[in-house]
Amino acid sequence: RKWDDTKGSSSSLRSKEEAHDYRYFPEPDLVPIVLEPAYIEKIKSELPELPEAKKKRYIDEYKLPEYDAGVLTTTGVTARFFEEAVALYNEPKQISNWMMVEIPPLLKENELSMENISITPAQLVALLKLVKNNEISGNTGKEVLKEMFSTGKNPGDIVKEKGLAQMSDTGELEAIIEKIVSDNPKSVEDIGAGNDKAYGFLTGQVMKATKGKANAQVANEIIRAVVAKHLA
Repeated sequence: RKWDDTKGSSSSLRSKEEAHDYRYFPEPDLVPIVLEPAYIEKIKSELPELPEAKKKRYIDEYKLPEYDAGVLTTTGVTARFFEEAVALYNEPKQISNWMMVEIPPLLKENELSMENISITPAQLVALLKLVKNNEISGNTGKEVLKEMFSTGKNPGDIVKEKGLAQMSDTGELEAIIEKIVSDNPKSVEDIGAGNDKAYGFLTGQVMKATKGKANAQVANEIIRAVVAKHLA
């Protein structure tokens, strides 16, 4: 028989076995093998989880899209890395995103594979927690991941050494934003006239002034409050 990946089934290659003129007959020197049902069940129970079953489990258990589940179950090594990470940090979709989007280019750049990846699931989880808790931005997280690949250092150490932590202190941010808004009266006028795109310009100025360290969500809230005060 032959296997068809597209159809997910096999089909017969030989049709003569049942034909009378084929003279097909059993080999008399080969004793028939009879497998007991209990033995068959034992073998089944010892089989590792097959890729299709694992993929379905990822969809059902982790609520992952079918595509994500397919990518993560391509190899046993990738699946084990993912499951170890999820066991430490129950955010399967966030882990999946970084494993599928951010890690592959770094593997290629460093001539590595999932078999000899230079970071551990625990290190990836530590990084994702920093991003999730808004201690660093997503973009900073990508830079930290790159550093982790090249040095093997833990993300927290890299953030501390390079001073990459997000600026979330409202008092410090408010002083910076107050100056930026005062220095850009045209943007305030535009916002007052209904042009909300000017908020984007002010946000960009805040990011420039803080070298990208400002917590974007906190900064945007303060910008709107300061602009509203100037328009009052």
